[in-house]
Amino acid sequence: MTRKHIEATLLYLSLGSLIVGSSIGQEKSPRAHTSVPFPEVIKTQSTAEKILSLRRAIEDIENDHPHAFSGEKFLAELSALEQIADEKQRIDALDQLQKRALLANPALDFDKILVVRRHLGNNNDRILMGRRIGMAAGNFSSMYNALKELPSEIAQIESFKNNARVHSLYQTEKKQLISDIDLHFDHQKIMFSSLNNQNAFRLFELGVDGKGLKQLTPDSDGNDVDHFDSCYLPDGDIIFTSTASFCGMPCIDGKPRMSSIYRLTPTSGKIRQLSFDQDSSWCPTVHNDGRVLYLRWEYSDLPHSNSRILMTMHPDGTRQKSYLFSNSYFPASFFYARPIPGDPTKVVGIATGHHGNSRTGRMLIVDPQLGTHEADGVVQEIPGYGKKVQAIVRDRLADGIWPQITQPFPVAQSGSHKGAGKYFLVSMKPTPDALWGIYLVDIFDNRTLIMEQEEYGFFEPIPLKKSPKPPVISDRVDESINTATVYIQDIYHGPGLKGVPRGSVKSLRVCSYEFSPASPIRGQGSGGLLGTIGMDGPWDIKKVLGTVPVHADGSAHFTIPANTPIFLLPVDQNGQALQIMRSWFTGQPGERVSCIGCHEGSHESPLPKTTTASTSTPTPLDELLDDIENFSFATQIQPIIDQKCLSCHDGKPANGRYTSHRADYQQKPIPYLGADLLKDWKVRYAGSANSKSYGGRFSQSYYQLFKMTRGPGIESDMALLTAKEFSADSTELVQMLKKGHHGVKINPSEWQRIYQWIDFNTPFHGDRLDIVRGLPVEKGVRLGMKRSNELAAIYSAYRTPFGNTNPPKPQKLPPLPVPDQNAEKQTRAAGTLPFKATTSTSKRNNITLDLGRGQSINLVYIPAGKFTMGSADGALDELPMHPQTIHNGFWMAESEITNAQMRRFNPNHNSRYEDRHGYQFGQTCYDVNGDTLPAVRLSWDDATAFCQWLSQKTGKKISLPTESQWEWACRATRATPFWFGDQGTDFHPFSNLADKSLQDYADDSAKGKYPYFSWQKIPNPNPYEAYVPRIDHIDDGSFLAQAPKKYKANPWGLYDMHGNVAEWTRSDYRPYPADNTAADNHHSALRVVRGGSWRDRPHRATSSHRLPYPRFQKVYNVGFRIIVE
Repeated sequence: MTRKHIEATLLYLSLGSLIVGSSIGQEKSPRAHTSVPFPEVIKTQSTAEKILSLRRAIEDIENDHPHAFSGEKFLAELSALEQIADEKQRIDALDQLQKRALLANPALDFDKILVVRRHLGNNNDRILMGRRIGMAAGNFSSMYNALKELPSEIAQIESFKNNARVHSLYQTEKKQLISDIDLHFDHQKIMFSSLNNQNAFRLFELGVDGKGLKQLTPDSDGNDVDHFDSCYLPDGDIIFTSTASFCGMPCIDGKPRMSSIYRLTPTSGKIRQLSFDQDSSWCPTVHNDGRVLYLRWEYSDLPHSNSRILMTMHPDGTRQKSYLFSNSYFPASFFYARPIPGDPTKVVGIATGHHGNSRTGRMLIVDPQLGTHEADGVVQEIPGYGKKVQAIVRDRLADGIWPQITQPFPVAQSGSHKGAGKYFLVSMKPTPDALWGIYLVDIFDNRTLIMEQEEYGFFEPIPLKKSPKPPVISDRVDESINTATVYIQDIYHGPGLKGVPRGSVKSLRVCSYEFSPASPIRGQGSGGLLGTIGMDGPWDIKKVLGTVPVHADGSAHFTIPANTPIFLLPVDQNGQALQIMRSWFTGQPGERVSCIGCHEGSHESPLPKTTTASTSTPTPLDELLDDIENFSFATQIQPIIDQKCLSCHDGKPANGRYTSHRADYQQKPIPYLGADLLKDWKVRYAGSANSKSYGGRFSQSYYQLFKMTRGPGIESDMALLTAKEFSADSTELVQMLKKGHHGVKINPSEWQRIYQWIDFNTPFHGDRLDIVRGLPVEKGVRLGMKRSNELAAIYSAYRTPFGNTNPPKPQKLPPLPVPDQNAEKQTRAAGTLPFKATTSTSKRNNITLDLGRGQSINLVYIPAGKFTMGSADGALDELPMHPQTIHNGFWMAESEITNAQMRRFNPNHNSRYEDRHGYQFGQTCYDVNGDTLPAVRLSWDDATAFCQWLSQKTGKKISLPTESQWEWACRATRATPFWFGDQGTDFHPFSNLADKSLQDYADDSAKGKYPYFSWQKIPNPNPYEAYVPRIDHIDDGSFLAQAPKKYKANPWGLYDMHGNVAEWTRSDYRPYPADNTAADNHHSALRVVRGGSWRDRPHRATSSHRLPYPRFQKVYNVGFRIIVE
């Protein structure tokens, strides 16, 4: 067992008295089996713990109902049975007392419980889980893979407090599946999902006496559409989910049809679509304030195994917003959420996984008032009295843990709400060999069996009594309008643009998606698996709807098309996104969508201020809609390549056409950038698109340019990203082009297209049919797109989901001549000087700065001297070479500042995670926040503030080095590009650079003996699996940044001057000869970064290589070291 699995088991052990046993067949009785990499955890109680739990509950009920509950009598009996010497007799007496006392709770002011009973069979009743007990998998829509033939009935448990018995109310003629029962507020009608004569799911209703059956949703949609999972609204309408959108599941080739939310008005039969999401929405129910609570599954470049958000909306579909678990790995899923009676915010639900047990698992009470991220809002787990719930990152979150609970229903006394949030009816399987029964459970860890029966399972308990109607929220939708408006009060408010200076956001790029189409032909569709839209994502086709201005105060006001998923990109003056939105929002017709800022808290109140946008009319997008095109590499980027690149990048050696100074490119064909498609694409990631179907239909040029970028990939860190985490200016492609690249000139329009491509997560395809053209699934995909458009015309006005924004076919442009190389040759010749270096003979002792709490910084003395700065063989910004004098010696930190050292200044510093490639399946990205690792994702301002703090602490003059100081210290008088040698030198003893170790990006967490619990490397990865540019014949033994001093120091005692992490300097980014000081204090001023990193090949990590970044930017591979003068 791995350390991670041991820690997880110990965590569960801390939750109470547990029995931990083997998960593999030592038991003689029939039982459910789960394959997990740790001993199963079965939460049980000792007799003493049971007595304590019962005592707490009796005292609680007595406190709530002093005149209606015989608390003193029950407590006396409890004290008496503690004196029984015989253990078996004491346990029997305790069980009987528990049932009598807890079922006498006045909060149970009803006599019957509505349930669904399913016939599981004599040999299966203690074994079955998931689909075979009627639970659709958590990674499907509610009914796509349902076991339709499972005999089910709606029943009542009568006299449950004394002598419980089951009374059947209704069963279909064919004895098929029944699920999703909902009791009307007046407790006279029951709504449920079952099958019509065409074997498609529809909504039905019957009286509580089992009579008066009627079908609520129409058959006119066709038997390729399912309706299910509904709830009554206080105004008499019905909310339900349906596959009528024909939206396909992106992570299973678009084959399963996803469920969207619809509203039915029974009196007229009118149906209107309310949600327009990428994947399924589940379990709608009405909150106490009249809003609809539901679970939304979304993963726009997020880990799809763990991205399910508890949402709310008004019953008309307006004000859709997160309630809990946005940007959270935990819980992976939260099914069957129901509000606690009388409480404005608390809900209860089932935390479970993506794969593994379907919709059964851990029961949590949660409250967004406590927090909305991961376990911050968890009030308590049941069972788990008095124990704090810790967030666990896991795909199969609830596998191997007992009891398994599902469909909790909170109970409370009518009118007073006494008992609310403490007592619940549940369907539960307490141990692997138990039956699925109905239990009363409570926060004190009592479990009281109400009903179980051999051969059967009992599910979906609902007290058969009247319930208060929540308030009716008035309808704000105006279906005569085809737009909504968006008002943003202050884009800089909230954590999304934290650290971005005001004035940086010049406009908002308003964008949308084309999600995956499903098909009426089962088993066909087109999704977004790895290798479908692009090499490593995105999941969906994307498009720009238009650009709107942001006012100086950060406000914006604009229109959007109604019923359309929208995401926004705040862009700077160059058109680069400062943050990427990996989600969307939707405006209903006529709705005014309001945001306070960028990713503000969902329960936050508006700011008390008037803005420029609030007094202005919205900027319209309508006139742009006719010109919208899905973003396509072939249409938007390939024409730039054809004109600007292909004259050189034809796959042939340079042959004098231009001069390459790269040691790794001598006498080699340069990358071919033609538009012809790859022929050998193949990846072994579990769940990737197969090249024999439609995977890897990409051009040669796309693959080569994709390698030079860095983006979120198909999945990325679940947490809100640091601003500019994946900005275009941090990619090798843009940095190379900005440096001139052999005279290639990119015009502003072309830069905009390049930035959009990178900000969109580097897609290739913009036309869904191009992905499947000529393949067997093409017919099914075309039918699915047609059906989606047909039903959208009926249920969602003004929306055509597919086919209306496909990009035009690109026209090949003739290549321009190779740019004249003479100008560059002349510049290099004029800027070349012989390298010289002289060093002062003065020497000083090294020093150590004590930071406290065991942290210190060792600094080595760097002598004064003179040297020739720059290089004739690097980029043009390293010219002209020029004499530079270091007038005074200084001390420089022997290694880069670590996270632990940075946290002595800023305890909240977080270097976060480095992004994974491929899927995550319950795994985080790579943690680079360890104490001993170099601190990254800190701005130049952060590094400077650290220096100022340390100066005050020590009384010394501490700063970042200037460019010239840094290069002088790095070279240590050496003329070569590296202190240890020339280009092509084996760097593995000296530096952590982009080497063979970057193959470790190719890993898979869906394979092995215990899938989805850990990851394993893909052996001998091919170029499409391990694609980050690297030097493959050298292995420096390090993937990502390493703790200092792993490699040899330079002659002056400095470690990692080349590679590991790049380093901020004090200098402005200016043409040479450089000034030694940072004089430009504008918030977007560019500062110089030196040294290269673990992700850079040697030519980007020389002593003279320079990169510019805005002073506020927190870069994934940039840290710093200090000097003392």
